[in-house]
Amino acid sequence: MARSSISPSALSKLKELASWLQTAEMEEEEKNTFRCVDSDRHVKLLPLLDELGYRIKGHGYTMYRITGKAAINVTPKHRSFFFPLTIGSEKDAPSSELQVAGESLALGDFVHYTSPFILNTKLDFLIVLLPDPSEN
Repeated sequence: MARSSISPSALSKLKELASWLQTAEMEEEEKNTFRCVDSDRHVKLLPLLDELGYRIKGHGYTMYRITGKAAINVTPKHRSFFFPLTIGSEKDAPSSELQVAGESLALGDFVHYTSPFILNTKLDFLIVLLPDPSEN
């Protein structure tokens, strides 16, 4: 799992999304894991997806908030990308970086992950799913 970074213009859109997500409607999926169900989520996310070139046929996405230990899973037949949205924004956040499966991520970094991993923190994040070209 290698870290990548987004462009400055995409980072601006990511920050706008992260700011909006702070007050968005969330629904608990399981212990410590909440999914954004706000009716505006699609409109708010599209500028970032467009900037990244990820608004393609077969894409998917979900915005989450975790408040403790949570598993981040992969989706079959898709490439899964993890984008942290709130690194260092919590009052009790220890730093402006997040450790994800051995990679140190700052705001604007993301990873393509191929196996599940566990996080134990308070965090908002975005998962983007793109069709796996090897599945065609």
